[in-house]
Amino acid sequence: MIRRRLVVGVTLVVALAIGLGSWLTVRALEGRLIDNVDEQFVSGDLGTDIRERLLDRRIGQRSADVVDERRQAAYVQYSSDKQVTRSVAAGTVADPQPLPAGAGLAADGTVSTIGSVDDGGPRYRAVALATSDGGSVVVALSLADVDDTLREARRIQLFVGIGAIGVVGVLCLILIRRAFSPIDGMIATAGRIADGDLAERTDVQDAESEVGRLGTALNRMLDRIESAVAEKTGSEERMRRFVADASHDLRTPLTSVRGYADLYRQGADDPESVALGMERIEAEATRMSRLVDDLMTLARLDQRREPASAPVALGHTAGEAVDAIRVADGARVYDLDVEVDTPTIVMGDADQLRQVLDNLLANARSHTPPGTEVLVRVHTDEGSVLVDVTDDGPGISPEDRTKAFDRFWRSTRADESTGEGAGLGLSIVQSIVQAHGGEVHLGAAASGGVHLSLRFPAGPTPRPTDDHGVSK
Repeated sequence: MIRRRLVVGVTLVVALAIGLGSWLTVRALEGRLIDNVDEQFVSGDLGTDIRERLLDRRIGQRSADVVDERRQAAYVQYSSDKQVTRSVAAGTVADPQPLPAGAGLAADGTVSTIGSVDDGGPRYRAVALATSDGGSVVVALSLADVDDTLREARRIQLFVGIGAIGVVGVLCLILIRRAFSPIDGMIATAGRIADGDLAERTDVQDAESEVGRLGTALNRMLDRIESAVAEKTGSEERMRRFVADASHDLRTPLTSVRGYADLYRQGADDPESVALGMERIEAEATRMSRLVDDLMTLARLDQRREPASAPVALGHTAGEAVDAIRVADGARVYDLDVEVDTPTIVMGDADQLRQVLDNLLANARSHTPPGTEVLVRVHTDEGSVLVDVTDDGPGISPEDRTKAFDRFWRSTRADESTGEGAGLGLSIVQSIVQAHGGEVHLGAAASGGVHLSLRFPAGPTPRPTDDHGVSK
């Protein structure tokens, strides 16, 4: 695991740092203590003894045991052939220390560190001086106290280092666990998401930290995944419902066609029956054709392709749609009100926008009784172009308004005059309007009828032209 490797790695680094620091500290202490010992050869009583006695030319005739009555140092006199002729051991008379091994020490007055003649003896700082008979005298100060101090220092450093490493390891483990706790939360969240709960999100406490930025990015990714899954699920549900409803609506006219064909096959071959059957078959075929056209339109809109983008004068398009419905339906009154002071230009597909207006007028024709007045108003409002289609028919209940844009839903409005349509008209209207960046709203008119309002983003204002049609 990452946290385990981090704890081990940090602890090892701290251990190495403590070990290096301890070694340097002991080395510095050892050097300082040895310097203090060397000072005794220069400025201490031992130095005075050496200067007054050992450097005297009569050293060869004197005994080494008279040099230091205080026995603070060890003295060893060697003959010219490196044999010990006289010696005085350091320490007490009852417990003398082993003599220094100074036979090979150069008699040039240089202070050096040497060992003892016994393996278990202490180290010495020693200086060798030549005597008049060709031999030498070695004066040595024991480093036993120095070595004891260094051993104690190493022991203290070891215990302190182990304790420090243990504390650092525990603190590191606690801090890393705390730092990784949001990641543990992310892992748990990912597990719940994998189990199907796409609404889960990670808790981001510090959005500026690295873990916080990771959590924010994960939540953003989860939002997009949830949206994509929801969109896919919704699309699949709509497709299943679409196929089921389409199959149901196609089955009715097909059943009628098959029924009239069976009547003809069973002997209904008189001219009147045949004419009636052909008329019914033609009507059902026309109905199926309209339904298939609407299904094809919705299928193209569901592909979410961008509509054509060209300037369209909605006022002019609305005028064409009203003229067409007046010719097809003389039982109702269709009025048009287009704002003339401001251009009602939108960017979009002229054919699709014309289909929107045709569907709205066809909806009014299908669901209002004869004599109904229908008003189409096109005007502008704060950077938008609005199209309002209002009738004074029987209206629609608030409950039905929430379903009016569902595919294959048919209104329960009173006095449905024709009963035509498959319940796709307003679905097509909504899809086209939304594809053009607009909004559609269904409400109640002041007269109690239906008020359908469309809002589109206004397009660019056309440049004025001169009398010859050339832009100024």
